[in-house]
Amino acid sequence: MSGSGLARLVVFVAFFDLFCQFPIVAPFARQLGADPLVASVTVATYDVANLVGNLAAGFVLIGIGRQRTIVGGLLASAIALALYGVVSEPWQFGAVRALHGLGQAVLSPGAFTLLSDSVAPSRRAQAMGTAGAFIAIAAVIGPAVAGIAGTAFGSVVVFQAVAALMLAASAIVAFLGRNVEVSADAREPSTDTVKVSLGSILRRPQLIVANVACLAWTAGIGTLVVHLPLLLETRGASASVRGTSFSVYALVSLVLFARPSPWLVNRFGRLLPLSGGLSLIGISLLGLALTTTTAGVYGAMALFGSGFGLLFPAVTSYIADHSSPSERGMAYGVFYAAYSLGVVAGEVGSGQLAEVFGPATVAPFVAFGCLALFVTPWVVMVNRRVAPVRAIAPAQ
Repeated sequence: MSGSGLARLVVFVAFFDLFCQFPIVAPFARQLGADPLVASVTVATYDVANLVGNLAAGFVLIGIGRQRTIVGGLLASAIALALYGVVSEPWQFGAVRALHGLGQAVLSPGAFTLLSDSVAPSRRAQAMGTAGAFIAIAAVIGPAVAGIAGTAFGSVVVFQAVAALMLAASAIVAFLGRNVEVSADAREPSTDTVKVSLGSILRRPQLIVANVACLAWTAGIGTLVVHLPLLLETRGASASVRGTSFSVYALVSLVLFARPSPWLVNRFGRLLPLSGGLSLIGISLLGLALTTTTAGVYGAMALFGSGFGLLFPAVTSYIADHSSPSERGMAYGVFYAAYSLGVVAGEVGSGQLAEVFGPATVAPFVAFGCLALFVTPWVVMVNRRVAPVRAIAPAQ
């Protein structure tokens, strides 16, 4: 199996694990006797550990390499998932959640680093788009599978099944990832091979653009996760409407990942599609603030999916373009730390606004929609000041 194939496998398994957690972890914490506050804290230990792990992932990738890091992350996640079945106290659940978050933290940076190393720059946007498609597939089937199986067989069975999947993936990467070929770009010697500085990654203008755009976009995701179901519930929408609205977002992004987005990113460069996708996300959030109909919600979520489908291949390719092979693990680690931070900011910010203005307020959509639209022209201005990656002829 090629390096890009292994990377896509890891991306799917990692995000399938993530999305399977959504409908079952909080109820599972309550089953262990946790009150609502303790349940939220134990569930959130995963996110805190994941954020810390994202920042450490770059150092681990440099220290022991792509393959060993990914295998270790898959094994740690599998062990954590198996341990969910034996915990009996909320504090034990929180400790295992922390292990799970640390294991998961290295998977996305490792997979996207491996993917970037395995393809030529002219095929990078297409490869990132395909990886994004696997994320969208996981987003469509993960919550549904976990919800149905959890109801029929219990949450522990779901955890054990996903643990088996992670264990199988670790074996595949361990045995087939030994002789992965890398692109000529990744084989080029780097002046930064000996010492990679986190400070240089954080200060590089192009990577600042990617990370700020990520914060604005994922704050919107956090807003959707927390406030959209709450708002729809206050309006009397059924559970099916709340669930299918997220499916619309995932399916639209999946269609764009398949072909149009990678072509646009190669045709017009990275930053133009990035800024276009971010503006669509901002407009979609404002659309959710304005609409009062189910059709309007579906339309706004389709627009959000379009923005995500356009932005993701552009921003992940942009990071690879502006980091040397030895830096990519750390660059993607910082990017996914920004991802986690943005989601948390959107969730907390939306909760605070709903606390102040009531559950029926549209203030979270207005606030984070305006944030995305505010960042968009800044990205355009940076596009004119830094040396962007020009349009690349799509690989045949």
